[in-house]
Amino acid sequence: MVELAARSDAEALRAYLHRQRSLIVGQSGMGKSTLVRALVPGAEVRIGEISRFLDAGRQTTTASRLYALDEASQIVDSPGISEFGLSGLDCAHIAAGFREFPRHAATCRFSDCRHLSEPSCGIERAVAEGSIHPRRLALYRQILEREGLV
Repeated sequence: MVELAARSDAEALRAYLHRQRSLIVGQSGMGKSTLVRALVPGAEVRIGEISRFLDAGRQTTTASRLYALDEASQIVDSPGISEFGLSGLDCAHIAAGFREFPRHAATCRFSDCRHLSEPSCGIERAVAEGSIHPRRLALYRQILEREGLV
């Protein structure tokens, strides 16, 4: 895993992209084009403003475009994904998709804990202790609600 801030320093990612053709994929308005611009300063990339309501960017990329990072490496900026479905997944599978959850979920009092309101929930405890950001748990619960699992 590489942690970076595309607006200030994306260079940590460059070594992972070397000698590769890499596709940047993600939700609309999450900064994919900002990342491309940071890695390819001359790239003609449209970047939208941040929405105060959504606390996210607005989609501006409408077609995929290939950029050269160097002689041996390329990066593809792609349009964002506006909707993503998780049909067929249960609460446990969705929770496993949050990389910081499984370690803490192992400490839940109940093995079938859904991390909603069960007593002695390891995820809620980790949020209270600061090991998991509260927005991550809120997002998890929002996904469960949207998928009709709550």
